Amino acid sequence: MGTSLYFSERERGTEPQDQLEVSQAFWSGLIGLIQARLADGTFAESFPLTCFESSLPVDCNTEALQLAVKGEHPEIPWPLLATSTVPPTLAILDLVEFFHRHVSRPMQKFYHDYGRHHHFLTFDRQIGKAEYREAINSLFRRNRHPYEIREDGKVHRLPLPVLAQVLSSVQFRTGDDGLNQLLNQAVDRFQHPRPDLRKDSLEKLWDAWDRLKTLYPGDKKASTENLLAAAVGDPKFRSRIETEARELTDLGNKFMIRHAETDKIPITSDRQIDYLFHRLFALMWLLLGETGRLS
Repeated sequence: MGTSLYFSERERGTEPQDQLEVSQAFWSGLIGLIQARLADGTFAESFPLTCFESSLPVDCNTEALQLAVKGEHPEIPWPLLATSTVPPTLAILDLVEFFHRHVSRPMQKFYHDYGRHHHFLTFDRQIGKAEYREAINSLFRRNRHPYEIREDGKVHRLPLPVLAQVLSSVQFRTGDDGLNQLLNQAVDRFQHPRPDLRKDSLEKLWDAWDRLKTLYPGDKKASTENLLAAAVGDPKFRSRIETEARELTDLGNKFMIRHAETDKIPITSDRQIDYLFHRLFALMWLLLGETGRLS
């Protein structure tokens, strides 16, 4: 990312990416990016408009592309216009993924004199996708949106900086396949743009917490005590961690994380999800790391 930073970002650092709703500026920038790609043949491999004398593509078939967008993304207007009405954030993020599937840079072409156009001979999807991701991620960064499109072609929600590096590289080696699966699901859903999946990450994480507390011999209480004793040697620190473990278990029971009864406390904002996830994940990260269950 460093090579694509602007002067002000190199001098002052980047601004926090904390604006969840896609802005008018991002929407306009995305439209400009797509219009430029329509003009240079980037989508001609997936949606070819062929020469009248051969089957070689000479341009993008914008009508076919339009129908594909309308069919898969009905909330997106076509033609793409930078109007004051911005489509829903999730619809725009879906559109970002859609175009990533179809970008492909034209690499070789020759001029057809009679047709007065170029024939595209070869395309490079890898280069085209890499250039597209760099442009999109620059738009996300410049407009302070906490999203990133990665090599898998999916838009990911960026975690808060304190956990970003950990979540991008974490590998769980707990010795228990069920616990590994729950932890991986929690991390994956926490980084998803959709609020419902991010909220579901809390349920997966609290399920993982319950499972972690049963990995040691004895009933759940004894197993938890053995886990904390194995992870934290200092008595004063362990006392603090024991209090934190009880409070987090209590949070899981009182908040609408794993249960939907009317007496449970609802989770009403994205920042509340961040807070709850970070708090429990930090404790589990400590316990897993200190007992050799991370790699």
